[in-house]
Amino acid sequence: MRVTSRTLVAMSRLSLYVTAPPFMHVRRLGDGRPPLGSILLADVADRPATAEELRDLFDLAPWCPVCVLLRSTHERRRIPRSPRMCSVGALEGGGGAGSILEAVRDRPRPAPMELAEWLADRVRAQGIRTPLATLFARAIAGTERSPLGSTWSETPIQTLGGWPGTKWQEVARLADLAANREAMGRLLVRRNPAAMQAVNAMRDLLGATEEEFRERAGWEWVLEAAVRRSREQLEVVTSLATVRVTTPADTPRASASIGGDWPIPTSIPEVPRQRAAGQ
Repeated sequence: MRVTSRTLVAMSRLSLYVTAPPFMHVRRLGDGRPPLGSILLADVADRPATAEELRDLFDLAPWCPVCVLLRSTHERRRIPRSPRMCSVGALEGGGGAGSILEAVRDRPRPAPMELAEWLADRVRAQGIRTPLATLFARAIAGTERSPLGSTWSETPIQTLGGWPGTKWQEVARLADLAANREAMGRLLVRRNPAAMQAVNAMRDLLGATEEEFRERAGWEWVLEAAVRRSREQLEVVTSLATVRVTTPADTPRASASIGGDWPIPTSIPEVPRQRAAGQ
């Protein structure tokens, strides 16, 4: 997903910050891509943002939950909680990051269609949205097979890389788990076969350890990590096939990537205007 000129305009008008694992402080948004599991904070305490500007923040770093710092309770009512966005009225705990992290973890769980929409938007392939939503709904509900099995479950979904639908069902389960901290704790503390299967899926599908999975914020990073890993594995397979025919074995190869350029923001204050509570 390439950052549009409209998103760049939103960046120039809003004060943007980021907090990343282990969520010890909030810093201004720099010119590097936020790491997986980070949270974007838009400070609109002194300048209310339009609905369009807030929507554009989703394109800025799609793998990051968006949290909005607001001035009043009235403003918080204007931006209700959703699976993609939350708000805080003050910055408290962990250098201001504590209240942001709590708000993100208190968001409603995304529905299967919302997971599918995120992926379809990310790879700009709206045609996969409905089939993915069907696969995800059955995966999260615990139904393993579906009428789409012969065409989607066992064959690669090429717009997402080289993985078949069955692997993306596992990814959907992990995203749902990341959005449900209570269920995550119950599952992982048991150390039973189901827990070990989840931990193995974190490693194989996301390239993440159990500790990283627990620590990162949001569910968006799960889908982003899976898309990157699926495409990287497809790139490796494709490159190896090409190497056997034309390329010396020691020729370096660039890894696959998605997302386009990361823009450099205009001047941003060092700290949010609304200081941490008590300061």
